[in-house]
Amino acid sequence: MNQSTCYEKIARILTPDSDKWLKLAISKDKGRAWLTEVYGNMAADGFRLHHDTTRQFSAPEDHPVWTPEKILQSFQMVLADCNANKILITINRDALILVCLRAIAIGKGPRAKDNFTPPLRLSVNGRLEYQAISEENGETSGYIESGYQHTGDDVNIAVNPRFLAEALAGMQEEVYISLRAHDRPMFITDGQREVVLMPMRVEWPEPITQPDEPAAPF
Repeated sequence: MNQSTCYEKIARILTPDSDKWLKLAISKDKGRAWLTEVYGNMAADGFRLHHDTTRQFSAPEDHPVWTPEKILQSFQMVLADCNANKILITINRDALILVCLRAIAIGKGPRAKDNFTPPLRLSVNGRLEYQAISEENGETSGYIESGYQHTGDDVNIAVNPRFLAEALAGMQEEVYISLRAHDRPMFITDGQREVVLMPMRVEWPEPITQPDEPAAPF
């Protein structure tokens, strides 16, 4: 894939509009009614939370499920839990989006109903190594090294690549990620928009990546 094709694929999913970006995170599960709408500057579906710090929180006083205070407290607890994250990453948004798109692509089947989203396995060390596996379409693997900085312990974590791509799509080109452990939430921000992304439980094959496969020309 050449560089112009990479940028074209990334440009198609960028979501600078705050309303559209927040709506990506609302739940489609009507059984969780309080998660099916945007609350001013926040939205969540139980697997991720999108937060735009440039906007104000708002919720109707007559909300049928929870009071505005309880909704805000619930969101704030999720965000506050990430304050304990000590593993810090700085990375290029577009390089990581491209990795997500590769992972999503290998989950595509001959028919729409056959599509699935394979977990994206990320190994955080001196570089960001990645792998996604599909029984039908094989795997995609490689690493991001250029423009990548990491402090703290090494850690492996798996996430939903579609959720990660949608989170990044609303952010600026340089993003900051913090982690604590493989089973704790990932926190992503560009300084204005924030995302909390829950990890996926997976088995870790060894090795997770080929040593000579860079991720993208960024």
